[in-house]
Amino acid sequence: EVELPNIRAALRWCLDSADPGHHTTALRLAGALTLFWYGAGHFVDAVRWLKEALARLPDAPAADRAKALVALGIMTHGQGDLLHAPPFFEESLALYRQLEDYDGIALCLYGLGRLALRQHNFARTRQLFNESLAAADVTGQAYHKPYIMNMLAALAIAEGNFAEAHTRYAEALAAARQLRNLGLIAFILTGYGELVRLQGDYDLAAQLYREAMTLAEELHQKPRRVMLLHNLAYVVLYNGAPRQARQLFQQCLALGMELPDRENFGMCLLGLGGVATVEGDLERAVRLFGAGEQVLATIGAALAPADQAEYDRYRTRASAALDPVQYAYLFSVGQRLSTEAMEALVIE
Repeated sequence: EVELPNIRAALRWCLDSADPGHHTTALRLAGALTLFWYGAGHFVDAVRWLKEALARLPDAPAADRAKALVALGIMTHGQGDLLHAPPFFEESLALYRQLEDYDGIALCLYGLGRLALRQHNFARTRQLFNESLAAADVTGQAYHKPYIMNMLAALAIAEGNFAEAHTRYAEALAAARQLRNLGLIAFILTGYGELVRLQGDYDLAAQLYREAMTLAEELHQKPRRVMLLHNLAYVVLYNGAPRQARQLFQQCLALGMELPDRENFGMCLLGLGGVATVEGDLERAVRLFGAGEQVLATIGAALAPADQAEYDRYRTRASAALDPVQYAYLFSVGQRLSTEAMEALVIE
């Protein structure tokens, strides 16, 4: 973070240079910064630099272009833009296949698999993750496998196979601890928390989320912290503390807007609708439900199983307490709100 102004200055100087060699340097630097951009949540910055560097060097060496494109896919996904991320992964995948670069192939297939999972295309998800695992096997390196096993666990949850999910998470977590990859450990703990929350063990979920949060804060992982604030909000809401849940959702929203992350925005609107339901403010709750669903529909995102279960619980409760015509009207009002009006609704 301290060097970020220098990084921006270096990229600007390289891209403004008349020397094509400096454009190549900019492309390589932007691609090499993927882990930093993602971990710190600098999605907007990353997308802007990567797109400019790619545009300046349309005939870049295939390896450099492939690396920048996969980075662009990751950053676009990080912003919650599930509709525009796939082409970047697909173009990168084609280049990596030409280069017979199996590390790159595994990474692209993994990225596409995560997108397919968020869109609930489960057959395609499993195919992509299995292909990613096969590519990782060719490399003989242990780095990719825990990431893929972690996402296969998430897929198992989505398919209702909780026993497989437990096994996959245990395997992934053991491998991540062996690699001493703290960021990956936080990622896996977050997913494991989702599984036990879905199964109703909110105490264990809170324990896993807090362990993950400690790591995310230590590593300055803003996107991970956003996700964990959202998940912890549902835990405290379930435990009968709507005021604390509202504070956590609002913290999550504020931090998520720094990225920005439209998917998180939609999810927090739904969560705050749950808070309003518990507090008895049913009209506001239903407007929040309509707004949240509209945001998620616009970006093609579907809720993860644990979040869907939470949403179903509070939506059903609100629906049962209101006249169906009134519920439908309030929901449609929420759907038609502008982004600015949605943001205002959050702080009413």
